[in-house]
Amino acid sequence: MIKIFFLYVLFIFSHSFVNSQSTIGLDGVMLRSLDGDDVSRIFILDTSDSPPSFDFRGFSNQGTILNNSNIFEKDAVAYKLSSTLGLASIPLTFYFQYFNNSDYQLIYDDINQFIPNCITSIFMPTFIIEYEEINDQDGFQYGSDQFLGYVDLAQLQYKFDYKYINYKTPSFFEDAMVFQLNVTSIGDYENLITIVLYFSSYPVYLGDGKIMSSELLRFDILINDYFNSDINKQSSSECIVNSNGNGNDSDGGDDDGDDGSGSPIKIGCISTGASNNLNSKLAVTSFFAVLEYDISMNNNNKININGFPLAASFSWLPTAKVNVDNEISVANIYTDTHNINTNDAIIFGSNFVPVAITGNVNSKFLIQSFDVERPNVVLWTSYFGIPSKHDFDNSSNNINSTFSFNLIIIIMSLILFTY
Repeated sequence: MIKIFFLYVLFIFSHSFVNSQSTIGLDGVMLRSLDGDDVSRIFILDTSDSPPSFDFRGFSNQGTILNNSNIFEKDAVAYKLSSTLGLASIPLTFYFQYFNNSDYQLIYDDINQFIPNCITSIFMPTFIIEYEEINDQDGFQYGSDQFLGYVDLAQLQYKFDYKYINYKTPSFFEDAMVFQLNVTSIGDYENLITIVLYFSSYPVYLGDGKIMSSELLRFDILINDYFNSDINKQSSSECIVNSNGNGNDSDGGDDDGDDGSGSPIKIGCISTGASNNLNSKLAVTSFFAVLEYDISMNNNNKININGFPLAASFSWLPTAKVNVDNEISVANIYTDTHNINTNDAIIFGSNFVPVAITGNVNSKFLIQSFDVERPNVVLWTSYFGIPSKHDFDNSSNNINSTFSFNLIIIIMSLILFTY
């Protein structure tokens, strides 16, 4: 189905809300007036229920973020989620695309039509990893920390629902809107992972002090009850990680991965279930890739897209909100990155990247580890796209201010969605 929304605002309007559809929600939002450094957008939404996917394109009302004053120029952004390409299943893949010329605003992933000042990039989470820290280095390092278990996110089933949060203004124009998409695992692993996406037709101040431009996608990712066997079930009796499990072939046998020592990820294994190791921690593996441009790490919590006149990036807060035994606190996030051609990247899903994005691709493999033992809930935030020029890279703000205490309490009670 196609829905078209015309969005334009002239005044600052303060509004806070708690999402009635999900216990994850922004804790306070203020619209910011346009001042020549951003644009408001018209959005077109195309969704599919089977398989779950969405394609959301936002066209500037007038001007571009490179030249806001030219009313005859247009630019476009696109947010896209896909879990299949053709008949092939792939992990949940989130696209961000920017086009600075209206002639190309409907083109996706076509290298022959690629022009300067256009971006095509993806973010692809692949596994939840359980591990024990044994090498005295912060975070999970495959091959030297104790590998205890995993969930293959590509094999989970998902559903999504979405809503619009309206902002009334004293103008004769239609309301501004913040769009929220909830993606959650279903079936045997219902609510094990939830990903909530937000973007806006208009620049807004968020509850954590960050400014979200109309070219920026926000992720809130929640891992819920990994250590609960009713939620995270062992998918088969053969789906195990051996006692060695650290990538070293200590028994002297061939390192073929069949016993979990060389390659602990087994094809067809959805989940090993949780271990009983009281020292275990969690990590998430993922891939970030971009077409045509180089990428580089910045301060361990941001990947920059280099050579582009806009500050396009993928960034995340350095701490996550966690719950351990009904105690709410924060945990540091340690990020380890590799090039895509390393063995650990191949094990953890790099073969999906050239399926999702083709051409002259540069990519990073990420392991993001949460420094807390056996959490009931992990909740963390990241941003994908072009930040506001006024944001001053304040993504390092502590996540404590992002969510209200009452929302976290509700999350801990596992009431994730109300239909």
